[in-house]
Amino acid sequence: MTEKELFEFVVTQVNKVAKGESRPHHIAFVQWFAQMYYSTPRDMFFSDGSGDGKVDMFFRTDDGRSVHHYIINSKFTKQYGKTATGNYYDEVSNFCTPFLHKEDRADFLESRVKKAELRTKYRLLFERFDEGEASLIFLTNCKRNVAQATSLKHLPVKLFHFEEIAASVLDDKDGAMPRTPQLTLHDVGNVISPDPAETEVRTAIAFAKLIDFIEYMQEDPHDLLFARNVRLDLGNSTVNKAIRNTFRDAPREFAYSNNGITMLCEDYRHESSTELMVENPRVVNGSQTLHSIRSVKNPSQDARVMVRIIKIPTVVGKDVGHLREKRKNIINQISIRSNQQNPIKSWDLVANDDFNLDLFRYFRTKDYFYERRKNEWSHRSRTLKTNGMMQGPKLKKMIQLIASSRLGDRDLGAWKARGKASELFDGSAYTKISQTPVSEVYSLFLLEKLISKNLPTSATYENKLRGYIDLPLFGLICDLIKRAGFKLSEIDFPERPSWNKQVANLVNDSIKWIYQNYRSEAEKSKDSDGKSLTIANYFKNEANESKLVAAKIPSKLIRDSKSAFAGL
Repeated sequence: MTEKELFEFVVTQVNKVAKGESRPHHIAFVQWFAQMYYSTPRDMFFSDGSGDGKVDMFFRTDDGRSVHHYIINSKFTKQYGKTATGNYYDEVSNFCTPFLHKEDRADFLESRVKKAELRTKYRLLFERFDEGEASLIFLTNCKRNVAQATSLKHLPVKLFHFEEIAASVLDDKDGAMPRTPQLTLHDVGNVISPDPAETEVRTAIAFAKLIDFIEYMQEDPHDLLFARNVRLDLGNSTVNKAIRNTFRDAPREFAYSNNGITMLCEDYRHESSTELMVENPRVVNGSQTLHSIRSVKNPSQDARVMVRIIKIPTVVGKDVGHLREKRKNIINQISIRSNQQNPIKSWDLVANDDFNLDLFRYFRTKDYFYERRKNEWSHRSRTLKTNGMMQGPKLKKMIQLIASSRLGDRDLGAWKARGKASELFDGSAYTKISQTPVSEVYSLFLLEKLISKNLPTSATYENKLRGYIDLPLFGLICDLIKRAGFKLSEIDFPERPSWNKQVANLVNDSIKWIYQNYRSEAEKSKDSDGKSLTIANYFKNEANESKLVAAKIPSKLIRDSKSAFAGL
């Protein structure tokens, strides 16, 4: 995205909210931002028009430990490149006045707030502000007026201009929004930092108490802390058992027994001699460590772990595309190069790339959860189901299906997808896969579900073929659909009982034909002792896929395909 395209993306999102919620655009802008930036904003109250005290929205957040309130004043424009005017900042200054000066509040409510309901809300918010439980925000998609913004530094208001919004939108597109709450690491005496001239990004190393992470995770039900991690909990592996045992039985040995945690953030600061504050923390390495210890009973208050904290540069300026790629490359390299106690799979490494994030977002619009990271559905299924989300495909399986749909492709194909899946996630193979339109990927997912529901239950299939033929079968049916003149991306594959018999016949006949090809190759391979090619070995040799593609496909299969998918 260029800067202008990023601006237009924001306007498009606001238009969608305005249309869907029947709100004016400047109010839809505030709602869109709050839902993107904050985790579950609650009790959103919108105020519009004269006599509202210059507030456009009130809402609160609740992290299970404390409730915080937010008061937003906003300015929205559809004009790209516009800089915030001085009048905007004058309004912000006036907006802050009653919160800062108690003696002005009665007059403010009398003269500036016309509705009784709004006055009641203001009185509550004044109290919350005095107690440190409310924040003032100025939000605009205009560009920052540096001189004017600097003049407001003394005021307790957080300013969001287009530059800050753009950075948040890019994080959102990376699957790293909403923001995480601040993490406080207690009793941190020394923080080691390399000379800024000697490292590309600001970095610090500290030995932190694990109890701080455990308590933080207890208030993070959606695991936002791990949003940039390529993996979640891998379960009760041998390594994870050892991590848990050390934490439970020898907590003082943990610091030198564990590889540590790597964490990205917006910023960090040694607030006092003992507290290290981390803004918007994201763990990119050490997920297994933290998931292994999070449920240990009576956790140690003393166990420490080495934490490497890395401040990731923001993306602002004209060349957004280049800066974003540079930033993503830094994040990806940190994730990949970090020490790994558990082996990392090739498909884990692409969990946060643009292609899989695009799939994640597209499937979400269809109410399916695309599982980019192992075990993510099991961790979040209760919440996701409550919100109407259904279980979708797992990343590895989806990539295998995409590859299988290209039967006969030198880099892809069903045989490679079944026997050499790791080779699909690199080089020319993955380049081809990642260029697949998301609508086609979704169609492939629906087709695989349809085929699975119509698989035969015969002894031959169950005992000899299942596990070997499933991906080649999928690839053949994709090939038949193409030969019948249809485009996979244009078929919806609905679930329709009256239609299942046609599909079942096509599936059954396709299995028989693949099996016949196997039997033919097995006969040719018989040795002097009568031993011949096994099913397992047949599906290991990619040359057999080429032979299948080159063979004359029975016209009945193509006719069955045309009949089954006509009209879709």
